Amino acid sequence: MKMQLLNRKQFTALFLSLLFLAVFSLAALSQADPSAIKTKTWAEKLGFPKDKTVLLLHMDDIGMCPEANAAAEHYINNKEIMSAAVMMP
Repeated sequence: MKMQLLNRKQFTALFLSLLFLAVFSLAALSQADPSAIKTKTWAEKLGFPKDKTVLLLHMDDIGMCPEANAAAEHYINNKEIMSAAVMMP
């Protein structure tokens, strides 16, 4: 698939549109009442109490080799790690 470059007029229109969007977004954010925004910790978002420390484990590169697959299968079946990324060989 051939990539088409923008001409000067198209680039200017795109740039001005993005600039307008950025300025409008910043203006809207500046009007927000900071006291109305309740922030939660990541632990709270995951259902844990606010004062707890939570360790998140993530498996990477499943599919890379038989050993990685065996380890991933063990941890997933025992519900010890529930987040993973697959590497397509």
